[in-house]
Amino acid sequence: MGLLRGGKVKFLKKLLNKHRINRNKIEISQSKLVDLLNEQLPEHKLLPLDGKYQIPHIDDLEKAIDETVIDELDWVKNTFDCDDISMHFHSILALEYSYNGCGIVISFASKHAFNILISHRGSRYNLQVHVFEPQSDKMWMPDTKKDKYIIKDQIILI
Repeated sequence: MGLLRGGKVKFLKKLLNKHRINRNKIEISQSKLVDLLNEQLPEHKLLPLDGKYQIPHIDDLEKAIDETVIDELDWVKNTFDCDDISMHFHSILALEYSYNGCGIVISFASKHAFNILISHRGSRYNLQVHVFEPQSDKMWMPDTKKDKYIIKDQIILI
């Protein structure tokens, strides 16, 4: 009985958190997303996949990241490596939180794949792009120089 009850509590907590994140989202158009990425990232090759994007508040995005166990997955060379993990993280946010503002950066220059995330701080005029490493749950602003995370002239799917 205790295990079942704990499972129900965890499920309800996750459901409430999902509702809270959905409540604080704003919607932006594809053209607004393109402009935002062009303003805040180096030149890149963008493949936008949706016409509208649901953008959560930064606090809600951080809660969603904390709830995932993406950084606990085992990395397996040439089988389940950086590209698979970044795609898996993208899918978790889309399926669990209805959040499509998570992009996948395929960086041939750095031989690495990672994510970008978009959040807001209260309005559609205060949007921010973040670089995210799903293997460590680390997030930072894109103006930070990190050789392993080259975005310039690389492919972004979002």
